[in-house]
Amino acid sequence: MLVSPLHYSVLLLGFTLGGVLRGLIVAILVYFVSFFFVDIDIKHLPMTLMVVILVAALFSLAGFTNALVARNFDDVAIVPTFILAPLTYLGGVFYDTSMLSPFWQTMTQFNPIFYMVNALRHVMINSQQLNMPLAMSIIILILALLILLNIILLKKGVGIRA
Repeated sequence: MLVSPLHYSVLLLGFTLGGVLRGLIVAILVYFVSFFFVDIDIKHLPMTLMVVILVAALFSLAGFTNALVARNFDDVAIVPTFILAPLTYLGGVFYDTSMLSPFWQTMTQFNPIFYMVNALRHVMINSQQLNMPLAMSIIILILALLILLNIILLKKGVGIRA
């Protein structure tokens, strides 16, 4: 990658699109396998595709950032173990956040996973748990920040230069 004539943004775009494609393949496979267990009727298909692609891009960029800053193979597991897993468990993936106490409901508002999960719930099953424009704005903002962070890290050579 160091001798490649590609601009940093093109390199980042390639890795991100690869991650998005892999995420979409997994999502489609899970969707079809789920037909064996439950009848799924997507309420807003175009919005569902948009949310899935945006979230896949977000996680692809987050994974790219993790790969750049990890110094060895063991460091890669730090983010999923100590950041992603707690955010997932506290983001309303497995429960309705309205059942939480007011303090924890407020704390959940600072969790980006909460907005991703509820945006997907809204477009797939028409759940009205949160403000959809707010959720999409937060997802896009985090996506833009990750793009900027990754381009800065690539320009500085973090993770690619010894």
